[in-house]
Amino acid sequence: MDLLASARKRILLLDGAMGTEIQSLRLPDEAFDGKTGCNEILVLTVPEKIREIHLNYLRAGADVIETNTFGANPLVLAEYGLAEKTEIINETAARLAREAVAEIGTADRPRFVSGSIGPGTKLPTLGQIGYEELFENYSRQIAGLLDGGVDLLQIETVQDLLQAKAVLAAAAAVMARKRRVPLYVSVTIEQTGTLLTGTDLPGAIAILEPFGIDILGLNCATGPLAMRPHLETLAGLWPGLIGVYPNAGLPLPCATGICYPESPEAFAQTLRRFLAELPIHFVGGCCGTTPAHIRRLAAAIAELQPLPSRAVAVPALASLFNAVTIRQDPPPLFVGERANATGSKAFRDALLAGDHDAAFEILNEQADYGSHAADLSVAYAGQDEAAHMDALMRRAAKECRLPIFIDSNLSAVVEIALRRYPGRAVINSINLEDGGKRAAAICPLARQFGAGIICLTIDEDGMAMTADRKVSIAKRLVELCVREYGLRPQDLFIDTLTFTIGSGDPSLRGAAVETMEAIRRVKVEIPGVHCLLGLSNVSFGLSPKSRKVLNSVFLDCCLKVGLDAAILNPKHIFPLAQLNETDVERALDLIYARSADGRDPLEAFINHFAGRPELEDEKQTAALPPAEAVFQGITKGQTALVLKNLPALLAARSAEDILNDLLVPAMKQVGEWFGAGKMQLPFVLKSAEAMKRAVDALKPHFGAAGPAGPAKKLLLATVRGDVHDIGKNLVDIIVGNNGFAVANIGIKVPVEVIMSETKKQGADAVGMSGLLVSSALIMAENLRAMTDAGLTLPVLVGGAALTPEFVRDTLAPAYPNGTVTYCADAFAGLQAMQEIAAGRSPVSPAPSTESPLTRDSYAPEPLRIARIEAPVPPFWGSRVTRSLPLDSVLSYVNKIALFRGRWGYRRGDLPRDEFQRLMRTEVQPKFRELVRVVKAEKLFAPQIVHGYFHGRAEGDAVVVEHEGRVWRFPFPRRRTEPRLCLADFLRPDDDTVGFFVVTLGGATAERGREIFARHEYLDYFLLHGLAVEVTDALAEYAHETMRHELGIGEPRRLNWQELVTQKYRGSRYGFGYPACPDLAAHRAVFDLLQPERLGVELAESDQLVPEYSTAAIVLHHPQAKYFAV
Repeated sequence: MDLLASARKRILLLDGAMGTEIQSLRLPDEAFDGKTGCNEILVLTVPEKIREIHLNYLRAGADVIETNTFGANPLVLAEYGLAEKTEIINETAARLAREAVAEIGTADRPRFVSGSIGPGTKLPTLGQIGYEELFENYSRQIAGLLDGGVDLLQIETVQDLLQAKAVLAAAAAVMARKRRVPLYVSVTIEQTGTLLTGTDLPGAIAILEPFGIDILGLNCATGPLAMRPHLETLAGLWPGLIGVYPNAGLPLPCATGICYPESPEAFAQTLRRFLAELPIHFVGGCCGTTPAHIRRLAAAIAELQPLPSRAVAVPALASLFNAVTIRQDPPPLFVGERANATGSKAFRDALLAGDHDAAFEILNEQADYGSHAADLSVAYAGQDEAAHMDALMRRAAKECRLPIFIDSNLSAVVEIALRRYPGRAVINSINLEDGGKRAAAICPLARQFGAGIICLTIDEDGMAMTADRKVSIAKRLVELCVREYGLRPQDLFIDTLTFTIGSGDPSLRGAAVETMEAIRRVKVEIPGVHCLLGLSNVSFGLSPKSRKVLNSVFLDCCLKVGLDAAILNPKHIFPLAQLNETDVERALDLIYARSADGRDPLEAFINHFAGRPELEDEKQTAALPPAEAVFQGITKGQTALVLKNLPALLAARSAEDILNDLLVPAMKQVGEWFGAGKMQLPFVLKSAEAMKRAVDALKPHFGAAGPAGPAKKLLLATVRGDVHDIGKNLVDIIVGNNGFAVANIGIKVPVEVIMSETKKQGADAVGMSGLLVSSALIMAENLRAMTDAGLTLPVLVGGAALTPEFVRDTLAPAYPNGTVTYCADAFAGLQAMQEIAAGRSPVSPAPSTESPLTRDSYAPEPLRIARIEAPVPPFWGSRVTRSLPLDSVLSYVNKIALFRGRWGYRRGDLPRDEFQRLMRTEVQPKFRELVRVVKAEKLFAPQIVHGYFHGRAEGDAVVVEHEGRVWRFPFPRRRTEPRLCLADFLRPDDDTVGFFVVTLGGATAERGREIFARHEYLDYFLLHGLAVEVTDALAEYAHETMRHELGIGEPRRLNWQELVTQKYRGSRYGFGYPACPDLAAHRAVFDLLQPERLGVELAESDQLVPEYSTAAIVLHHPQAKYFAV
């Protein structure tokens, strides 16, 4: 009995994790032959170990075992210098598995070998590798697996659908010359609800469905419970066989490193419930599962039979992100026509100017006007069609929300587009004008890439004019595509051709009727195909105002006879109920070629619309006056609207007037909305981006003196020793885009440089920023130095550690000859600069009369601290953890703190429903997309070094001893009851103290600088906020790991409310914050932990570099909580 027949009769049990079992063997380095980390080499060096793992899973009850070839394609093997051994590794791995199957399998219960094909390390959709290279390399792996005797090819942990398409094409090519085996594709849905590249599950199904795969399923990323909703989606949309093999839960820190929490019993029972309710045919385990999990699963499902599928395949197209059903309800599928070099002047002008950004915006924005897909045609005389198509498809692959209709007469250009595109596209088009030569070139491409095809009813005698000829040619085309090239009827769009009925040509008088009749007959006589029209051709030659009426009425007529899709601009289509009844009647007369009160229907139609004003709808949607459009564009952050209308304004007004009378007031309005809580900070940054682009466009038009003479200038700097720049950069953005000049001179700036640059730049005010407590003290030093130097210009200060009280009582007295103004945010900085420009001294806000809110867990009374037995750690000294799963760290992110605190999406005056809609439609999608980008571009590299040391309390200091050396950590004592100091929580004789350093690496800060330099303010702000919050999450991850290692961990994962309120034992204290403000302690931490191994360095000011790093001391005492000194 073959594998598929077995699966239809009984549920087949897959094996569990290969990697987990290999790690449990603790093999010596010699087993890897110097290729440590390459599990695949073990089939050559220690084959008996791999065979034994297979046998253990088979003895546990597995029906299907996977080969040890997850990373055995040449691209991955090349990282170990093993690419030339690709075929032998795969063939040997398959033969080892075959030997194990032969030993255990019986005639009554055969066992099977599945060839494991992993995703590799590069994502083609993001341009990290080409389709051609993937195809060639996977062909080699597949050939080796087939030669070794696998029964199944298992393309697993799919994260990028373009990679999956390359593997499937390679499998088809290799199997054509060797032998056919079933195909199993298993995709990985991240915790964001999509694949890593952003594709949702219905989109993945639409993309994979044309490839004839036998089994589709889910694996990895999560435990079984989190897979339930995705399995329900899969079962509802996929009529074929389904498989599932989840992880043993999400990985968690534990004493031995990373552990998977799902026990064999819990794992088996959860999956049993799935199989009892859903049509699943293959089930097993992924990361963290063992023979024990498979044995328990085998027992749990022994009595179950696979349920029948009730799903019906729904023909669909797909972008990278999601599926679009071809048969819309209500119909039709609108295919936008604006990205056409022949038909759209704006698109053509963008291509001729080489402005692919503008061209792409025209393509992508069609979704905003109701298009479900978009036709893309870049052919134009004298232009490099292939280059234009390649450039636009690179962006469409990653960013376009709409599925693409690839419109080209050149098969080579079509192939370029298909090789770039991860979604399911449609090729426009083929016909029989050349006897089938173009079809011979295009149909194999459609089959290889899973694309649809538009079939035009044109043959050797030309375009079909009558319904009979249209249907006859359609049948020939379908016969050719299905019989000759293996396509399916549902892959084909029959275009019965639309001809103008507005030219007066007598031969075309009945053209619309013939087209409609052909559609009706095609739907009856050729089941399964779709009907499509380039609909707007019907009105070619008529006035714009009448074309919209005729197109709308003709579309309604065609839908009634079965039209499925139309290439048009849906913005110009109106429901018949919104049209004048007489307009509709005149259009129907013309469509059906019937006399209108004895008059020629075309003449009557033209006369009816002659001299008529534009349609009411056009009046409502007409462009705003340029001045209003620019103002609105700034306040709404619509850069394109601003730039579109500036030329008209410049023709009538000076650049200075536009800046002062429109742009600056618009940003003032934005500031007022922000201050009133009616606008969130991310939208402010979008407005700032629009302002920046507008000012840049105006600069060439300013007079010699600039706008209204020289602008007042603010010199900005983060003070010496402080590496944080987000607050300073926000001031730069807001002040710099409101008519002021800004000199942003960076981070860690000594006061000598601040003073010299102030004179050199001719600054009118100085802005000093700093995050840490120590930075506030350095500001005081700077102000005294500036006083000694005789400076008197205004100083603005801001930062997390500052308060109005500190500015009044400490900073202002240090600068008696000038003003020091506290700015709580960037708009306060703008207000201060506006006061300076008006010749007035800016005023600091009055200190609050309310007690400041602090994170403090103690009542204001003396505290008796108990003496606690010191826990014994699993090791003394330090350990490095490098390969942390990013998803595990992300699961610790406090989204409330991120969205509201870091990103500034606060409810303010918004109604609750509107704020929830904002979170759902704006914030959550931004988070998911940013996480996808971070993963795909590997911007976060989470690493930890942590350790345990002998320590004791000596007065107000913690003394740490290790390997004969002693370090002393002095801490301040609280001035009010309870008069605490961190040293109070350690025993005076011998105790255990922990330390950690965590980092995300330097890639994020570098990318942030690049984004800021491009004036992409919102993207910069969001990335920074996410990185800060993920650094905090990584610190929480490290702290939880250490609690578990010390034996004081929680029995379950705490939620964020419990974490914030410290429902755990002990605390971690970051250096530079209230209870331990002295950054110099970092020097001792570096001696103890040596975080240089992570790429973390200590700046001259004792701060950690890269910026997204943090260090802490970890105390285990149950009474150790947060407090302010």
